[in-house]
Amino acid sequence: MTGLYRSAKLNVQQLLTFRRVYELGGYTAAASDSGLSVATIWQHIRAVERAYEVQLFRKVGRKIEATPAAAKLTEAIDTILVDLESTFDVIGDAS
Repeated sequence: MTGLYRSAKLNVQQLLTFRRVYELGGYTAAASDSGLSVATIWQHIRAVERAYEVQLFRKVGRKIEATPAAAKLTEAIDTILVDLESTFDVIGDAS
């Protein structure tokens, strides 16, 4: 049951934000792409880092660099997020 409690600290939007920062390589780019503020992007990343107890990005000058943990997390959640998005098609087809 411990895993259920740990995952309760996360929400889908935070994971989507993490993936977008990873793909675009920065908070500002992710904010621009998503319509969220940079502060909100930063809060989402911090929440994901706290939940997994790892650093996902490190500052390199004025830019950020993904850590190996970020690469592993991206790989792990991609299928989950794609499957979640496909539920809208499944339910739409059923109505």
